Amino acid sequence: MKKSIYAVLATALLAVIVMPIAFAGAAGKGPAKGNANVAKQLKALKQRVAALEGKPAPTIPKTLPPSGAAGGDLAGTYPNPLIAPNAVATAKLADAAVTEPKLADGAVTSAKLGTGAVQAANVGLDSVGSFALKGQTAVVGAGVAVSAGAAQTATVSCPAGQMVIAGGYAWTDQEANSIIASAPSEADPNQTWVVEGMVDAGSNTLFAWANCLTV
Repeated sequence: MKKSIYAVLATALLAVIVMPIAFAGAAGKGPAKGNANVAKQLKALKQRVAALEGKPAPTIPKTLPPSGAAGGDLAGTYPNPLIAPNAVATAKLADAAVTEPKLADGAVTSAKLGTGAVQAANVGLDSVGSFALKGQTAVVGAGVAVSAGAAQTATVSCPAGQMVIAGGYAWTDQEANSIIASAPSEADPNQTWVVEGMVDAGSNTLFAWANCLTV
């Protein structure tokens, strides 16, 4: 039966300690006193040897390269284990470890963005254009006749399921006129655009228009 590695170490340690003690006793000390010292140190050494022999031998691979099933954060078998699914959690990632080159194109989808996560500071200049806006349509309201001396109001509303994102006005005739207001309705700002105008003389027709976005 092969000896434990601890037993071998203990035997070597015993020889290293006993030999200097024996030589010291032979050099100048009396036999009785020298024997007593040797006996005392041997007793202490035996206790240490017993403690070492009681420890389990360290695990040493029986084959190289290692083989068998992998455990812990690893999956598969040696010598080529893989990182186990979900083993690399948030706590195991250093701050700023995941940089842009490590993200595949299209990897960060809407589902992975928290509400309000993308702020104005996160959007580059001119990065959001008309191509990024879904279902944008323009609608024009009915014309309203406007006579000199009396302001009139024209309105336009977005279809159901859409909201107003911009608006404006137009006149039928190119005559002197004044626009008093052109803005979202106070009563219905998400759906309706309101224009108020008047003419200096004669009459004209005022129209309100709006750009609407599907929501």
